[in-house]
Amino acid sequence: IKQIGVLQTFCRWYHTPFKRQMPSDKSFAEGAKKLKAMGWWDGAKGEAGHRRDAARHALVYAVRSNLIDLRKLT
Repeated sequence: IKQIGVLQTFCRWYHTPFKRQMPSDKSFAEGAKKLKAMGWWDGAKGEAGHRRDAARHALVYAVRSNLIDLRKLT
């Protein structure tokens, strides 16, 4: 919860909309293909799973905000 508050504050400072996501929202980026296409794949084991989840959520945000063309990820 504290991390959400920090992110909300950063978004407010930088005039960026804060958008919540459900944990399941990242499912469209499951597997390595889309993250590898972005150069965001971390093949390490262990804690890298959390970094990959964060990258998947960032990718969801970028696609929904039309910052990244989804067609380039297929």
